[in-house]
Amino acid sequence: MEIKEILLIGVVFLNFCLGVLIYWNNKKNLTNILFGLLAFSLSLWTFGMYMYIKNPIDYDRILIWSKILYFAGINIPLFFVLFSSSFPEGYIKIKKIIIFIFTLVYLFLSYLILFTSKVISGLSLEVLDNRILIHGPFYYLYFSFFLDRKSTRLNS
Repeated sequence: MEIKEILLIGVVFLNFCLGVLIYWNNKKNLTNILFGLLAFSLSLWTFGMYMYIKNPIDYDRILIWSKILYFAGINIPLFFVLFSSSFPEGYIKIKKIIIFIFTLVYLFLSYLILFTSKVISGLSLEVLDNRILIHGPFYYLYFSFFLDRKSTRLNS
């Protein structure tokens, strides 16, 4: 096992344990729930990265883990924004309409990533150990989901 694989498994374990520890500390606290979801998202994303790297050159498996990797990736900014908005007061300081819109976009993107080829349309395995994802027409919507979180002020 290579060092990068060991590190990835260590990060998966640490994020998962941290999420469980914080969540179980106070299961009714919104901030703890959101941090737990953030930690679990990071854990799933890291595990997806591990499986993406670890799989042999098998088109179907790599494509499935690529989709899981992208799905886990959209969870991270969503739960980070919600967690950081609720910390330390314990309630979300974002307008409900904004949360509703982001949730709709999140659900739409989740569907596109997991069940269609609109975000990831394929995979190129031309060179040994070089996996190139072929992006679909909605990849830019996926990409903008991350930019939107960083460029807008969600509070107020």
